[in-house]
Amino acid sequence: MRTGRPPFRGQVRAVGAVVGLAVALVACGSTVAGSTTTTTGAVVIPVGWRTYTYGRVAVSVPADWAVTTGDRCAVGAASGLLVLGPPGRLSDCPTGVASVVVAPIPAGAATETAACPSIVLHGQRATVVPCHPGAGTSIVQYLLPSLGIEAVGNGTPGEDVSGPGTGTVVGQVLHTLR
Repeated sequence: MRTGRPPFRGQVRAVGAVVGLAVALVACGSTVAGSTTTTTGAVVIPVGWRTYTYGRVAVSVPADWAVTTGDRCAVGAASGLLVLGPPGRLSDCPTGVASVVVAPIPAGAATETAACPSIVLHGQRATVVPCHPGAGTSIVQYLLPSLGIEAVGNGTPGEDVSGPGTGTVVGQVLHTLR
């Protein structure tokens, strides 16, 4: 006997919700099989992080990171390090911590990495180096030619920071570049 309600109404809603979630996830940024491009939408800056600029670039880091202009550090301990500009004398900087260096792209770097995968960060194309990271790679480099900068991220000892992911604090910092 019919009650006036379609027998599969709940199942239709559940399928609709799953399809809607899948479409939303694709729209928010994901890698399509066989593609080397991902898109990152709005800049997500965790609460308590601070934003710094270098030329036309802004980058955000945790508040307890040390920040230097590249010529030298004036701190001996920090949980991480942001270097703005070409690194110079960094002997006074913390060691064994996560770090990101934002500096001008070295001459020839863009042509040497043309075969590497790229992503789009907040409307800017970024090439991700190394092209084929190995297990346990503790360094990653993002080249952003439209902004004229490279950002080199180093993980803590044994930390794999390679690729375009945000699973580490270094990856999170790199994804705030804009």
